[in-house]
Amino acid sequence: MDSETPVMSVKNLSKTIGKAPIIHNISFDLYPGEVFGFLGPNGSGKTTTIRMIVGLIRPTEGVVTIGGYDVQKQFVKAMRHIGSIVENPEMYDYLSGWENLKQFQRMVPGVTEKRMHEVIELVGMKNRVHDPVKTYSLGMRQRLGIAQALLNRPKVLILDEPANGLDPKGIREMRQFIRRLAEEEGLSVLVSSHLLSEIQLMCDRVAIISKGAVLAVDRVDELLAEQGRVIWEASPVDEARAIIQEHLEVLDEEVAAGEHEPIVTMDDGTDLAEVNEALVKAGVRVHRMERHLPALEDLFLDMTGGESID
Repeated sequence: MDSETPVMSVKNLSKTIGKAPIIHNISFDLYPGEVFGFLGPNGSGKTTTIRMIVGLIRPTEGVVTIGGYDVQKQFVKAMRHIGSIVENPEMYDYLSGWENLKQFQRMVPGVTEKRMHEVIELVGMKNRVHDPVKTYSLGMRQRLGIAQALLNRPKVLILDEPANGLDPKGIREMRQFIRRLAEEEGLSVLVSSHLLSEIQLMCDRVAIISKGAVLAVDRVDELLAEQGRVIWEASPVDEARAIIQEHLEVLDEEVAAGEHEPIVTMDDGTDLAEVNEALVKAGVRVHRMERHLPALEDLFLDMTGGESID
């Protein structure tokens, strides 16, 4: 499958329970070798959507295809291309990591012990796999869950809130591990999360979901660029503002002031050098011209009208 063909497509996915619609026409594609973030606050519909993707809940409307197979019509063939951890990885605490993987091996045709050793090496558990699971940290349990999800060589790995309960070191290790799966193994990874900073650091593209609906789908850098600002400081300020307004949209936004009153404009791709040249030719002194990209947190709050995410 080439990088231009989606390995997974979600089209107009909706879910109604009783008379209450809870998921509204969600659509996005997942491409080979990318980490795709599914970002929204708790209760926004992330886990419900994931449950529909993996066939645990039947959608009211819409189609999910994985590896070209319709999840509703060709369930078994579609599931051969996917590995997932929905909410928390469930393991037998009294068994070792290896013994847990053996249980899953018996349920998945064609999985050899060689493959088991490969996934153990891949998730970095070689030294602990024969210890009882009850002695594992939460991060180790997550790694064992991912090892289990990778046994059948899936094209898509779905991780629902993989950083839940992890300390900062564990979160960083999980982020680096997920990036390695995509970059070195060519795996497509869908990660749901409410951790804005982690999604920004980890993901190539992101879907922002709020109240059961997707508000935006794009590359993280492109989404942030759309909200870009330029901060100007120039004197005399009134003359500077008048000239700048001929080229850029001036915004009524407050920013921390330097030695001079700031002017905030959109960063819409206009050649800032030309604006600067116009100011200089008019005898305006330019003290500061600074591009500013918002954090994903700012973008999320702007899109959702301030809906909290924690």
